[in-house]
Amino acid sequence: MGALLKSTWILLFAVLLVMLGHGLQGPLLGVRAIDEGFSTSVTGFIMSAYFSGLLFGSWLTPRLVRQVGHIRVFSAFASVASTCILTQAAIVEPATWLVTRFLTGLCMSGLYVVVESWLNDRADNTNRGTLLAIYSSLQLIGVGGGQLLLNVSSPGGYDLFLLVSVLISLSLVPIALTNISAPRVEQTEAVGWRQLYEISPFGVIGLFMLGIVQSALFGMSAVFASLMQMSVFEVSLFTSAPFLGGVLLLFPVGYLSDRFDRRGVAVMVSLGAALFALFGFAMSGNFAWLLLLIAVYGGLIHPLYSLLLAHANDNAKPEQMLSVCSGLVMVFGLGASIGPLSVGFAMEWIGPRAFFLFLFAIPVAIALFGIYRMTRRAPVKDQLGYMPVPLRATPVSASVIARDVARRRQRQRRGGPARTAR
Repeated sequence: MGALLKSTWILLFAVLLVMLGHGLQGPLLGVRAIDEGFSTSVTGFIMSAYFSGLLFGSWLTPRLVRQVGHIRVFSAFASVASTCILTQAAIVEPATWLVTRFLTGLCMSGLYVVVESWLNDRADNTNRGTLLAIYSSLQLIGVGGGQLLLNVSSPGGYDLFLLVSVLISLSLVPIALTNISAPRVEQTEAVGWRQLYEISPFGVIGLFMLGIVQSALFGMSAVFASLMQMSVFEVSLFTSAPFLGGVLLLFPVGYLSDRFDRRGVAVMVSLGAALFALFGFAMSGNFAWLLLLIAVYGGLIHPLYSLLLAHANDNAKPEQMLSVCSGLVMVFGLGASIGPLSVGFAMEWIGPRAFFLFLFAIPVAIALFGIYRMTRRAPVKDQLGYMPVPLRATPVSASVIARDVARRRQRQRRGGPARTAR
């Protein structure tokens, strides 16, 4: 493992820089939008544009990489992302922010694809799962830590916008100077939507709804905090807490999912998240309680991604897993592209506290559908090991997961040990 980290630390360091900048940019735009008088619905449009760009970028980037190579794509996307945040500082108006936020999502997706391709190429079958777990945890830590950088300066000025630009630009340095050979990106072939649903109805519906609630949490938590008149320091704590909670509960949830029916674990985790959201609605005037509740909520919501993806793979044949994973990434992205927009309208019609009602309603819907599916299909008897999924999975990380699970499925059916990738 030491040799693997030695050969990949440059890539992981670049990821950390990007995540710090990315983590700061989200709450910075949310706080600044409210300060500038943007309505919550308009702000929701802007935040949803990021996830739409992320979805489009997952489709576009592998094609660009095959044409011009990894380093050029990473450099181009990092430069554009850095320019977008500077444009947002210079031109503070909704239409400009909508376009630049879409471009930022497209570029971030490209950066993820390039880094994940490299990490995949550096690892082998014995350590790929461990490396993916380190990468997933680093994403959560970077995004959560980046949001604390909101305290460095006033969101009303230019300094924080410049800091985001600097962090993203600095990520170019280790990538540009690396002597690691660039890998080849393989093209994935998606299954049809109906076939995907037939393989795992709970995986499809659950991940679509999870995309809605996770993007709402990420995109609009700073907006809620600003509308509740929190200080900048309190906003930074409130927005970072869900990601740091996700780091703490990522593996405990995975441990449970390997020992019980994943659908039952997903239902319990969803109901637990809904309960904490309901408490958050009731305690929205008490910051200390609110901080604790949102941290636990994030700790429960973030592992659901890996949990539902693992459940879908349990029901797929080995030859289907690559297409299933890629299709589910797209399903999650479709849900994520409407999450901030939906909660933005809800907050405008009902008030800021509708944020927690939204965070309550979606996990309840996931749980209810999971309970329904448990009455329609028997549990899988030969569940395979849980693997943590990156915060924003791309077709590259999906292919890593699919191949690892397919190998373990085939090994298990031959009667050999099905080692889990932790």
